[in-house]
Parts: sequence; structure tokens; C-alpha cells
Amino acid sequence: MKEQSVELIVRENESDTWNNPTVVHVSPPLNGDNNYNTWYKSMRMAWRVKNKLGIVDGTFKTPNPTSQTYKQWVQANDMVMSWLIHLMVPELAQSIIYADTAQAIWEDLRDRFSQPNSSKMYDIKKGISYCLQRDPPATIYYTRLKSLWDDSASYITIPSCLCETANAVNELLQQDHAVQFLQGLNDGYAAFRSQILLREPLPPNVGKVTRLVFLTGRA
Repeated sequence: MKEQSVELIVRENESDTWNNPTVVHVSPPLNGDNNYNTWYKSMRMAWRVKNKLGIVDGTFKTPNPTSQTYKQWVQANDMVMSWLIHLMVPELAQSIIYADTAQAIWEDLRDRFSQPNSSKMYDIKKGISYCLQRDPPATIYYTRLKSLWDDSASYITIPSCLCETANAVNELLQQDHAVQFLQGLNDGYAAFRSQILLREPLPPNVGKVTRLVFLTGRA
């Protein structure tokens, strides 16, 4: 890394709220493996926005202590460490308080709480199969289900091209989501569900199916 690039990770305006070491930027705070995956994604976005991701992932290497940029790197590292400590529950904060670098904290949390993809996908798919509307409004049920779909999508790589194959894969995924959504609706939507399933083909995406459900007035 070129030393002058370190200057980019330190904000000159110290009154900026992002330079307040006690400001919490992600909610809820990390509480363990229960929310590590979503916390991790939110944190990566936050670091990228403020050009601090290089501090936690090691892209910005520690300069030589004799370097002119060393003091700046220490300032940025300490700031990020403080953010991390304030972005987790106190019990976890106590376990990393003596770490020397933000990267060390980041890697320690990953080693402790990151699940293998196969294990995580199993949990997500299990959650989807158990996600039913029951009593809550259909809007709340859909929100819970969509959160699981989004979590699942983070472990699946779909071709980003605009080719016919990618479009076909995306269409199949959308139809699968639509069927899953219909399956979980309570018996109050039985007649509506039958009408939708008799359509050939199904609506092209789950958004159209949910819109039809919400328009029935029972959502």
C-alpha cells in the first residue's frame, strides 16, 4: 500500500459525527451468532461508505512506526476499534477490549460466529419451511419471509449477465418465492391461493402475487 493512501482513511473534520467514537451506526448491536451475518453485512456497507473497510480487512497495512503516516493510521485504527466495541453487546465487548488492531477484532468475531455456508443455508431453508402466516397480517408474514429470502440470496451466485439463461434462472427463483409465499398463507386466503395457482403461467414475480394478496383487503 502506498503510504499516502492512509491519509484517505482519516477525516480532517473531527466534528463529523462519524468521528465520534461512541456513535452507534448499526442497529441492533452484535449479540453473537444469532445476528452476526446481518451485522457483518451492515458493517461492511458502513465501512465502505466511510472508506474504513481497509482498516478491518487488512487492505491498509500498518505503516512502519517511523513513517509519516503511522500516526494517521493509529488514529484511524483506534477510531474503528472504538466503533466496533460500541457496536456489540457489553459481554462481547469485554472479550475483545485488549485487541491491538481493528483487523484483529474483525477476524476474531468472524472466527467465532461465522457459520459455514452449508450450515447457514440449512438454517435458512429450515426457517423458510417453518415461516407461516398464522395470525399476523400478510404484510408482516411477507416481511419475515423476504428477510429469509434475502439472507439465502447472499449465499447464492446468480449469473449477472443479461443472457437468456440468467433471466430464466431469475424467473424460476421468483416463481419459487411466489409458491412459498402462497403455501404459508393462512386458511383465510385458501380461495385466493387456489385462483392464483390455477393460472398458467404464474405471475412473473413474487411482488405481483403479494400485491394481489394485499389488494384483497385482508392483509
